[in-house]
Amino acid sequence: MKHQEQKYRVDNFDPIVQKLTSLGAQPGHESTSTHYYAVVPGNDVVKVVAHADQCEIHKLSETDGGKFVLTDRFPVADVKAGLKWLKDQGYTQVSSVAMRHTDYEYAGGLVGLYDINGELKSLILDYPAGKHDAMAQTLGVEGAEHIEVPPYNIYLEQRGLLNPADIEALL
Repeated sequence: MKHQEQKYRVDNFDPIVQKLTSLGAQPGHESTSTHYYAVVPGNDVVKVVAHADQCEIHKLSETDGGKFVLTDRFPVADVKAGLKWLKDQGYTQVSSVAMRHTDYEYAGGLVGLYDINGELKSLILDYPAGKHDAMAQTLGVEGAEHIEVPPYNIYLEQRGLLNPADIEALL
């Protein structure tokens, strides 16, 4: 069965981590990355994703159901090369989003804890359809705000938490 993501805004990861630990889940994959989202009309996404050991261009398109599908992904040498690629495609501004996350495998899915720009804490439940509500209840987040706008850059922009910069100034 195909997994789907459900995102929640939370105030604190500590009670979630305590609950996961009590259930026997251990932290798994951890990652720190910076995403340079090109300022584009509409909701499609073009971005440079920089990890400590690699840098890539990601293109995502919004589908009819408001879901996002990765349509292209390819490596670039570094952030500067990625920003130059964006500039060469006609983009003039980017918004920077720093992400730290830790994944926990539990009950046939993933629980992801995401710190976004140090301003937003987000829980992502990656489970088959129909399992999200039960997992939210298990983790004590059933009353938390659902993040319905999938890309974090759009969510942050709607709340006035992004400051686009000219690509030229970053090169």
